[in-house]
Amino acid sequence: MTEYPPKSIAALSGRRIDATGAKRSYFPLEMADVVSTRLADLLLASNVGCLVCSAACGADLLALKAAESLGIRRRIILPFEKHRFKMASVVDRPGAWGEIFERVVAHAESTGDLIILEGTKEERAFSLATKRIITEATSMLASEHLAIVVWEGAPHEGLDYTDEFLTHALAARMTVHRVSTVQP
Repeated sequence: MTEYPPKSIAALSGRRIDATGAKRSYFPLEMADVVSTRLADLLLASNVGCLVCSAACGADLLALKAAESLGIRRRIILPFEKHRFKMASVVDRPGAWGEIFERVVAHAESTGDLIILEGTKEERAFSLATKRIITEATSMLASEHLAIVVWEGAPHEGLDYTDEFLTHALAARMTVHRVSTVQP
């Protein structure tokens, strides 16, 4: 039986876990469990049928793990090849992220829900992936399209892909939910 209206679709972007010795804290490792619980609660309360995001350590992998535990479809967008992404955005921060990455990416690949952007220049790769996450989510039939922004609450100096995601989500008229990475 087909559910009507279709479940909501969630696009997500957010902070990675802080690097060891970071001068400013955007997402301390000790907040991972709190954020994970918040994400699971939000996905469940919003009746999400599919989560679209990348797979970096921190917000992405916590959301993918929560969606997995809830039986929610997961579509993963990587800006470039898996191994290179894993080295640059997953295992370079504290925490046991590599195993989660391998599991969720393997599942997405087996179901046809892994999209790897190829042929993009390094400096544009993350921006293109951010745009593609929004495009993928909004192209799916749903009762509502959500954008989940997982961050400390404000853009930081320089290029900020989470803020860029928020800008694109607002332009796409998505319902925005914010999840704090610093508030207990």
